[in-house]
Order: sequence, then C-alpha cells, then structure tokens
Amino acid sequence: VNVAWEESVYTVREDVLSLTACVVVPSDILCRDIEVFVSTADSTMSPQATSGEDYQSLSLRSLILPAGSSSACVTVTVVDDNDAESAGEFFDLVLSSSDSGVIISSSLALTELQNEDVEIGLTLHTICENLPILTACVTVTGESVEVASFNFFTISTGSATAETDYQSNSSSFNFVAGDDPPCLNVEIVDDLERESCETFLLQLSTSDPNVILSPASATATIYDDEDPSIQFTNDTPDITGKILTSQLMEDGCIAGFECQVDNGDPLSCTNPFITDLNTTRVRTLSITANGFCQNNHALSRDVRSGELMSFFR
Repeated sequence: VNVAWEESVYTVREDVLSLTACVVVPSDILCRDIEVFVSTADSTMSPQATSGEDYQSLSLRSLILPAGSSSACVTVTVVDDNDAESAGEFFDLVLSSSDSGVIISSSLALTELQNEDVEIGLTLHTICENLPILTACVTVTGESVEVASFNFFTISTGSATAETDYQSNSSSFNFVAGDDPPCLNVEIVDDLERESCETFLLQLSTSDPNVILSPASATATIYDDEDPSIQFTNDTPDITGKILTSQLMEDGCIAGFECQVDNGDPLSCTNPFITDLNTTRVRTLSITANGFCQNNHALSRDVRSGELMSFFR
C-alpha cells in the first residue's frame, strides 16, 4: 500500500495555534488497518523553527489508517510566541512505518509557520533650528504576514513649545513587510532667539494586537542655531596649590567647551574650568563655547589682571 502526505508543503499562522496534516492512500481504499508514525524534525530550509519555542515536537506518534478509509490526520501544536520574527520559520513532518506492506512514497512534508507579529520602534532624533523639516522614521523588526497599523504623532511634553518651536503633526500608517519604514515630517520654527536646547516627544500608539511598540516614544531635540553666550562669573583661587577655578554663566544651546592657555593647543574642557599655574606662568585663558550647529562664542581674559594680579605674580 502506498502512503504519502496529502500536501508537500503546509502553511499555518502562529496565532492559529495548531496544524492539521493528513496522510493519504493516493489511489486505494484500505482493506485493513495500517499503522504509520509521524515525527517532527529540523528543516533544511532557513530560518528553522525551534521545537518547544515555535511548535511542540512529535516523536514516532502512532497514526492508524482504519480499514475502509483512505486518510488519517495528525495535529501539531503551534506556539504563538508574540515575537517579531522572520516572515516564515520551517520544520519538517516525517512519515515512517514498520509495516512491511506499507510503502512510504512521500516521507517528508515541509511546514512553514507564518509570523503575524512585527515590532515598530523609535530612536532619538536631533535637528538644528535653521533646518526646516525633521524627518523621523520608525524602526521595523520582524516580517508580518499581516498589515501593521499604528499611529505616529508629536507631544509637547518637553521644553519645546508646539506651534512656537515646531509644528505638531500626526499620522496613521498601514505598514506591509517589504515597504520602506514609515516616517513623520515635523516642521521646525527658526525663531532667531538665543535659547537652550529644546525637546519634544515623538510617540507611537496602536490598537493592533500584532504590533509590538518598542520603544513607543523617543525624544527629539532642537539645537538652537544662534551663537551661545558665556561670561565669567566667579574665580576661586587656591593659593596653596596655585590653582584657579573659573566659573562661567552659560546661555544658549552648548555642545561643549574648548580651553586654550596662552598660545597652546585648544583642549576639550568643562565648566567650571581649572587652570594650573604650577608648571607655567599663565597669562591668557581663552574659552570657546561650541554650539551644535557650527555656531560658537569665544571668550578670553588676562588672568593676571585686576584683583588676581597679586596671586599670580
């Protein structure tokens, strides 16, 4: 008796939770009961489904085809793992028999588990104020066989003010695997005022049970393009150690500072600024506050003038 799988390829969605596969006698009606065995095995197709995580394995599961019939079916439990994965994962169904009167004409059937979950996320975004549009695109992980529906919008929860520093925006998207990741365009307002770095929130939402939002929100930062401002406000001399600590008042969106002693090389530094006079007779301290948008403010002073002169002689 010739026995084979009814299909050479079986396809099932993860969220269906089970697969029914049938064994058939292609051209006959059985005159007696016959027994075959069904097992699962790793597939040669990639990516491979994982036993115990993606489906429950079978090992020589007995399947009886009764007399008078031409088929019998077996059920494999499928695990809906809610993970964003490749569009399909594969394993094999293997048919065997110890009955000498049974000929297995098709022992393997390929099974594809179709993923219905997709992960949509956001990353941090930055933009200079003099650029007109911030284009924020989502990240996509996994390939769903379903259309992924979600909302993308701005929220004024940071220091930036909607309609003053940027124009609020929102949109709904239906994303299909293989498409380019959806993007939201946010108009930036260049207001000509010196300001600190300002932020607002990019946010995702969905009612689609197959869409995983991670992360669902991210901060967008607007870098002011006006020159920052710095002023010396306080000097603290350490007479014993010959150290001068200089404090600056900062105004604007500052990326970092560079310090230059006399004609030396500019070095990265922080506020407050430490000047060591033990190894050199410092006269001039120059500090540059660098903005994020190729804007800066340089400030120099003679540290031996005025009330500090006696300390540094």
